[in-house]
Amino acid sequence: MGSQEQAAPLETIAGLHGCITRWQDAGANGGGLLYPRNGDALVPLPAETPAALSARLRSEHDQAALLEVNGFSGWTVQLNGEAVARRDLIPGWGNCFPLTLRRGENRLDLAVEAKEGPLFLGARLLGENRQPITGVSQVFTPPASELEGRLDPSTSPLAYYNRLTNEPCELRLDAFAGAEAWRRALRGRLEELLGVPPPPDSPEVELVHSVGDDGYVRERRMLVLDEHGSRLPFWLLLPEKPNGATLLCLHGHGYAYGETVGLPGAPTERQREVVRDYNFDYARQAARRGYVAVTPDFRGFGERGDHERGGRDPCDANFFRVNQYGLNMVALQLHDLRALLNHLATRPEVDLDRLGCIGLSYGGRMTMYAAATDERIRVAVVSGALNSFKERLLRNMSCGAQFVPGLLRCADVPELLGLVAPRPLFLEVGCRDGTSPELFAAELYHQVQRIYEAAGVPNHLGLEIYEWGHRFNGQGVWPWIEERL
Repeated sequence: MGSQEQAAPLETIAGLHGCITRWQDAGANGGGLLYPRNGDALVPLPAETPAALSARLRSEHDQAALLEVNGFSGWTVQLNGEAVARRDLIPGWGNCFPLTLRRGENRLDLAVEAKEGPLFLGARLLGENRQPITGVSQVFTPPASELEGRLDPSTSPLAYYNRLTNEPCELRLDAFAGAEAWRRALRGRLEELLGVPPPPDSPEVELVHSVGDDGYVRERRMLVLDEHGSRLPFWLLLPEKPNGATLLCLHGHGYAYGETVGLPGAPTERQREVVRDYNFDYARQAARRGYVAVTPDFRGFGERGDHERGGRDPCDANFFRVNQYGLNMVALQLHDLRALLNHLATRPEVDLDRLGCIGLSYGGRMTMYAAATDERIRVAVVSGALNSFKERLLRNMSCGAQFVPGLLRCADVPELLGLVAPRPLFLEVGCRDGTSPELFAAELYHQVQRIYEAAGVPNHLGLEIYEWGHRFNGQGVWPWIEERL
């Protein structure tokens, strides 16, 4: 006996409303019903292969809608056999298709050209002003057997987690009298959740070595963190022609030893590839532009990596270890950064009124935390980290070293980025960056934008979207920083 036609409302996944989650493969080898597995909003598609997919939608009445599609370029969209034109909400952000649903059934067709690298299908429908759309359901005919991997919301822990992600935050901007009152309340809650240990006010610093390089002096130093002799290794790059400003240059997960400063010593070929692929030497780039550049080794990286056997993710391992003592890795990294800032405040080359912070990937995440909690950072640049914790936890795409227990009850990434306001914030997003899927990145950017507008400084928020993956781009970053530092 064949399966009966079914209808289901559009889904809300990790707080992202209006997700279309049932697709028919309409390609040459198609015929199967596709949908994201395990509550994901994205369907993986084969690389370097064109794809054609369709979805059936039923609307209770004629209504205007906005379709957002994951992926920055290459998509074509048809609704009921007619092509739908793309509209750029933001220059270079090619994911927006205004359309009009008719009453009754509608057929939505999506096609994408062949591309290199991973490709994910994801689409959502929104109403006017980006509000949740109403009166729209998906129509589909499931196979006779139950679809493999489909979550049962009555038994699935993932489904339970997804329900939690759809609950409203306890500290919403619109619940406060203004942006400043909201900022004070959220920052206070964040500090409570973090529990950052007090850093030393005047830490001792040892010089390990100093060498001249192309237009700057590169120093390796050790900062003493506590009475037990724990030390923070860091690079200090002193330009020959300083411009008076200083940049904290925070490294990402690809960091082994000195990638941000240009691989001193005898680098491996793999390290050279990391620097080329990620454009990772932004501390060296900063020094050559006249900035005092500082890169600390985060706990678990560089000289502070333990290189444990057994294939454990050191970020997760370290997170769970300290978590059992009421600490978390974000708090410990911030402790070290605050100690480093206390030291920099004593240096004659450093003007704290002209201090910025930039970082890629994990460095972008820590730039977000550092700038959200320490106003000594006057300008922040976050690259490769415009994603949400709620979504990352559904897709197994983050490590414990990025999380603060209890945070998602009151905030996610856009709120933490919003805490930087009214100070300037610049965001970089690569159009093929699998760590920041556009379907979520677009929504998060609009949320950050609303916070900056509420703070009265919309022009203090910058954005660059570029045709690349997970890397530091920098083309828009350097002119933007120069104007503000």
